[in-house]
Amino acid sequence: MTELSVVIPWRDRPELLQTLRDNAPHFTAAGAEVTVVNCGGDLASVPWSDLAGLGMPLARLDFERADFNKGCAINLGVHHSSAETLLLLDADILLGPETLPTLQTAFTSRAFVTVAAVIDAGRDTGATPPSLAVARVTHAVEFGLPDGTVHRINTNTLYLTDGARAGPGLVLLRRADFLAVGGMKNTLTGWGWDDIDLIARLQMALGLDRHETGRAEHVPHGAAPASLAQADKGASEARNYRICLADYAVGDFQGTFETDVAETTVARHRL
Repeated sequence: MTELSVVIPWRDRPELLQTLRDNAPHFTAAGAEVTVVNCGGDLASVPWSDLAGLGMPLARLDFERADFNKGCAINLGVHHSSAETLLLLDADILLGPETLPTLQTAFTSRAFVTVAAVIDAGRDTGATPPSLAVARVTHAVEFGLPDGTVHRINTNTLYLTDGARAGPGLVLLRRADFLAVGGMKNTLTGWGWDDIDLIARLQMALGLDRHETGRAEHVPHGAAPASLAQADKGASEARNYRICLADYAVGDFQGTFETDVAETTVARHRL
C-alpha cells in the first residue's frame, strides 16, 4: 500500500534529475510514489531514461498548456496519485534524511505541515555573528472573520543566521483536506501567493493548524528558462493577492481542482 504521494509540478527545470536522484532514498523509506507533472515542458531538457532503477514508483503526467500553471499541475498530479497523504514539492528541492520524518512527526489529524527553512545547497553559512540580536523575521497577514475569529497566515520567514527562508509551498497534508478546499487555484499565475492561498484556505475554511518544521535545500540555478518567463514577481504576486482577497471576501474558499480534472487531457507514463 502506498503511504505517501509526492507531487512535483515541472516545466523545463533540468534540476529535476538531481532532485529525484537525491531524494529517492527518502521517498523509498517513506513508502512513497512520485508523480512529476509536466505542464507543457520540453521533454528533451531532462534525460528521463536516467531515472530508471531509482527504486520507487515514478510516473510522469504530460499535458499541454501555453504557460506554466503550478496550481493546475498540482491538481492533476493529486488526481492521478493514490495515497491518502500528500507531499507537494518543487522540482529543485532536496530533502535531508530527517526532513520527512520531522514533517511526519508534526502531522496530526487537525494540522498540515510546511517546511520551516529552505537554504541554498552548498551555501557556506559561516559562524553566527556574535553581535546578531535578531535571529529571524516573519511576515504575516491576519484575516478577521465576522464572528471575531482571527486567522494569522505566515507568508514568509527569513532566518538571518544562515539566510534560509520558509518553504510554504512544500506541504504535507491529507488528500481529504486538499479536496475539501478544491485543491489549488489555476486563476493564480506567475509567481507569488499561490502557495500561501492554499495555506490560507486550509486554515480559514477547515480550521486546520499549520505546523512549520524541518529543513530542506534548494538547488541553485540560473535565470529561468524562456518557457518559464513570467511577469515581474512583485506584480504577479500583487495580482494574485487581489484575486484571493476578492474570493475570501465573499466566502469563496474553493480551488479549481474539479475544473482542471474535467477540462484537461493528460497522458500518463510510468518511468
